[in-house]
Amino acid sequence: MPFGRTPLHVACRSPGSVAHLLPSNDLNTLDDHGFTPLYTAANLGNEEGVGQLLAQEGIDVSLADKGGLTPFHIACYSPHSGVGIVSRLLEKDEELEGKKDSIGRTGLDWAREKGRDVVVEYLTGRVRMATLELTEIVPVRQEMVTEVVKLCGGPIDVQCPVCGVDVGKRPGGLHPDHYKCESCSFVDAKEEFC
Repeated sequence: MPFGRTPLHVACRSPGSVAHLLPSNDLNTLDDHGFTPLYTAANLGNEEGVGQLLAQEGIDVSLADKGGLTPFHIACYSPHSGVGIVSRLLEKDEELEGKKDSIGRTGLDWAREKGRDVVVEYLTGRVRMATLELTEIVPVRQEMVTEVVKLCGGPIDVQCPVCGVDVGKRPGGLHPDHYKCESCSFVDAKEEFC
């Protein structure tokens, strides 16, 4: 294949393609640029592929490209990647967080430079992952969604912006963007959840 890529490298470019090639002897194979299949999946935001690769025995998450960037560095750097991939990589190897590339930058340094604020906040401990069941908020969707929410410290009073009725308190840590007013049935939820 061109550029020294294996079929697994190519499969990592598209969600749903990785599982068909696992298990594989090519898990840690570097292409001509020094990219592993895991690096490729992390760079392109293929969270499903990252998860499938991380579940494989023998995967080396610390292999770096020619510039010393690991899959963790690239997940912090790439606009296609997100906190889900960053957290999965850290679950596999916590030492990645302090690992520096060839110019002395950590994943956090790259996230700051590239304006990846959610990743920066996650890595600095100011946000946490929370799972919200949207069936209570928006009955249209019947699934669980993971959302990064800001820590607020304590309960938050929430009022409906339409009728002004107090819709109650939300526990600390849950951002008040997601609720349904019982009085006027107004639903305040981010577009992607509707």
